Amino acid sequence: MLQSRKLLDRFSQKRYNKRLMVVIRLSRFGRKKAPYYRVVAVDSQKKATGGVIEYLGTWNPAKKAKDIDKEKVAAWVKKGAQISASVKKLLE
Repeated sequence: MLQSRKLLDRFSQKRYNKRLMVVIRLSRFGRKKAPYYRVVAVDSQKKATGGVIEYLGTWNPAKKAKDIDKEKVAAWVKKGAQISASVKKLLE
């Protein structure tokens, strides 16, 4: 009993003591052949549209309209978030 408890504690420590890796990336919305993207801060292990921590802006490639809050992006980068290549191109 004591042996299994130690194994369980060791497993939970490995599982829950991981640092959260935050990535700033695009999340696709819209309909077929009419994409609409949101710029989001999300845990790197989550899927593309789930687990969003904060919405940072939008990008509509059809209308060539982008509305990205650069102050929020800078704040997340200061906290240690990494920016995806596509978002880097949008910020230029």
